[in-house]
Amino acid sequence: MVLSAGDFADAYVLEWTLHHLDLVEGTTSRPGPSAASLARARGLLIRVITGSGDAPLIDVPDADLLRILTRRRDPSAEELAALPPRIAQGLPYPVG
Repeated sequence: MVLSAGDFADAYVLEWTLHHLDLVEGTTSRPGPSAASLARARGLLIRVITGSGDAPLIDVPDADLLRILTRRRDPSAEELAALPPRIAQGLPYPVG
C-alpha cells in the first residue's frame, strides 16, 4: 500500500492523538491533546468508519468519542444512544 503525504500526516495525527489520550488517562496534572488535534482525529476516524467526508452529528465530546470508538472505554447508555446505528453496530474500531 502506498500512502500520499497527506494520508500519512492524517494517520500520524490520529495515532499520536490517541497515544496522547492514553498517556494522560487518569491524570489531572498533565495536559491532554489540543482541541484542534482532538477535532482532527475525530474527523479522520469518522471518515474512515463511514467512508465519507460528511460526518454525522454525534453529541459526544471529541476525547470521549475517540476513547469509545477505539474501545479505550465503554460508552454510557446516553453516549451509545448518541451514536448513529451504523457506527454503534461496528464498535469497536481498533486503532493504535
